[in-house]
Amino acid sequence: MRLVTELAVLLNCDRVSFGAYKKHRCQLQHLSHSAQFGKKMNHVRLIETVMDECLDRGQIICFPHRDAAQCYIDRAHKELSTQFGDIAVVSIPLFLIASCMVA
Repeated sequence: MRLVTELAVLLNCDRVSFGAYKKHRCQLQHLSHSAQFGKKMNHVRLIETVMDECLDRGQIICFPHRDAAQCYIDRAHKELSTQFGDIAVVSIPLFLIASCMVA
Protein backbone atom coordinates (compact mmCIF):
# COMPACT_ATOMS: atom_id res chain seq x y z
CA MET A 1 0.00 0.00 0.00
CA ARG A 2 1.45 3.29 -1.06
CA LEU A 3 -0.04 5.06 1.97
CA VAL A 4 2.45 3.56 4.45
CA THR A 5 5.46 4.52 2.35
CA GLU A 6 4.07 8.04 1.85
CA LEU A 7 3.57 8.35 5.64
CA ALA A 8 7.12 7.12 6.29
CA VAL A 9 8.51 9.81 3.99
CA LEU A 10 6.20 12.55 5.26
CA LEU A 11 6.86 11.80 8.95
CA ASN A 12 10.56 10.96 8.47
CA CYS A 13 10.11 7.41 9.81
CA ASP A 14 12.30 4.42 9.02
CA ARG A 15 9.22 2.21 8.79
CA VAL A 16 5.46 2.56 8.90
CA SER A 17 3.26 -0.50 9.15
CA PHE A 18 -0.47 -1.04 8.81
CA GLY A 19 -2.37 -3.97 10.24
CA ALA A 20 -5.91 -5.24 10.52
CA TYR A 21 -7.62 -7.07 13.37
CA LYS A 22 -8.60 -10.52 12.14
CA LYS A 23 -9.28 -13.76 13.99
CA HIS A 24 -8.77 -12.15 17.42
CA ARG A 25 -5.32 -10.69 16.64
CA CYS A 26 -3.62 -8.07 14.51
CA GLN A 27 -2.18 -9.13 11.19
CA LEU A 28 0.34 -7.00 9.33
CA GLN A 29 -1.11 -5.92 6.00
CA HIS A 30 1.39 -3.39 4.68
CA LEU A 31 4.96 -2.40 5.55
CA SER A 32 6.57 0.71 4.09
CA HIS A 33 9.54 0.32 1.75
CA SER A 34 8.68 -3.38 1.30
CA ALA A 35 6.91 -4.83 -1.69
CA GLN A 36 6.67 -8.20 0.05
CA PHE A 37 7.32 -9.58 3.50
CA GLY A 38 7.11 -13.07 4.92
CA LYS A 39 4.35 -13.69 7.44
CA LYS A 40 6.70 -15.90 9.48
CA MET A 41 9.57 -13.41 9.73
CA ASN A 42 10.45 -12.62 13.35
CA HIS A 43 10.15 -8.85 12.96
CA VAL A 44 6.72 -9.24 11.32
CA ARG A 45 5.49 -11.27 14.29
CA LEU A 46 6.97 -8.71 16.68
CA ILE A 47 5.25 -5.82 14.85
CA GLU A 48 1.96 -7.71 15.08
CA THR A 49 2.52 -8.18 18.83
CA VAL A 50 3.12 -4.43 19.15
CA MET A 51 -0.15 -3.82 17.30
CA ASP A 52 -1.98 -6.23 19.62
CA GLU A 53 -0.57 -4.40 22.63
CA CYS A 54 -1.78 -1.08 21.23
CA LEU A 55 -5.31 -2.37 20.63
CA ASP A 56 -5.41 -3.95 24.09
CA ARG A 57 -4.68 -0.54 25.60
CA GLY A 58 -6.98 1.28 23.18
CA GLN A 59 -4.74 4.33 22.97
CA ILE A 60 -1.61 5.68 21.32
CA ILE A 61 1.59 4.17 22.72
CA CYS A 62 4.93 5.97 22.46
CA PHE A 63 8.13 4.23 23.50
CA PRO A 64 10.32 5.43 25.07
CA HIS A 65 7.97 7.54 27.16
CA ARG A 66 8.42 11.29 27.30
CA ASP A 67 7.35 11.36 30.92
CA ALA A 68 9.34 9.01 33.16
CA ALA A 69 6.41 8.98 35.62
CA GLN A 70 4.24 7.15 33.10
CA CYS A 71 4.19 3.47 33.90
CA TYR A 72 2.70 1.43 31.09
CA ILE A 73 2.72 -2.21 30.24
CA ASP A 74 4.45 -2.01 26.88
CA ARG A 75 6.72 -5.04 26.77
CA ALA A 76 6.32 -5.58 23.01
CA HIS A 77 7.13 -1.95 22.23
CA LYS A 78 10.27 -2.14 24.35
CA GLU A 79 11.34 -5.40 22.69
CA LEU A 80 10.84 -3.98 19.17
CA SER A 81 12.82 -0.87 20.14
CA THR A 82 15.67 -2.93 21.58
CA GLN A 83 15.89 -5.34 18.64
CA PHE A 84 16.26 -2.48 16.18
CA GLY A 85 18.86 -0.47 18.09
CA ASP A 86 16.83 1.47 20.66
CA ILE A 87 14.55 3.14 18.13
CA ALA A 88 11.43 5.09 19.01
CA VAL A 89 8.19 3.17 18.47
CA VAL A 90 4.75 4.76 18.14
CA SER A 91 1.52 2.79 17.71
CA ILE A 92 -1.79 4.40 16.85
CA PRO A 93 -5.04 2.40 16.97
CA LEU A 94 -7.53 3.29 14.26
CA PHE A 95 -11.08 2.23 15.07
CA LEU A 96 -13.64 1.95 12.30
CA ILE A 97 -17.32 1.21 12.79
CA ALA A 98 -17.13 -2.56 12.23
CA SER A 99 -13.41 -3.30 12.53
CA CYS A 100 -10.06 -2.22 13.95
CA MET A 101 -6.87 -1.16 12.20
CA VAL A 102 -3.48 -0.27 13.66
CA ALA A 103 -0.76 1.94 12.20
